[in-house]
Amino acid sequence: MKAILLYDATCRFCTASSKRALWVVPEGRLTLADVNDPALQARYRVTPEAAKRAMHLVSPSGRVSVGAYAVRELFRMSRWAWPLVNLWRIPGFANLANYLYAWVSDHRYLFMGKTIRAEDTCEDGACSIYLGRHSSRRTT
Repeated sequence: MKAILLYDATCRFCTASSKRALWVVPEGRLTLADVNDPALQARYRVTPEAAKRAMHLVSPSGRVSVGAYAVRELFRMSRWAWPLVNLWRIPGFANLANYLYAWVSDHRYLFMGKTIRAEDTCEDGACSIYLGRHSSRRTT
């Protein structure tokens, strides 16, 4: 079975990052899907608010990792980047990783813009960020 990376397909930065994940993880072990799909949100118990805040990685066993913890699990799946998982053992690193992930998430539309759908609007070609400050949650 493959892991599923649920990412914000309306975000160009997120789309580019998810494609990089395909490069990190061995071929055939990861599928990409839009976290904004209501059917996927229901299936994996991702609230619309959580979908706006972070990517979600669903392991083949069904375990869901969110945000920086999803990044850690992508590294774990890699043939060459797996040693980076050890960073989470350093005291304070998980908090720093969660903070940085949340900051990037809150500002992601400023980096590369947003893919505009008919129901979305963007002023001056750049989307204003609609997310408030938050903390990523740990895997369940």
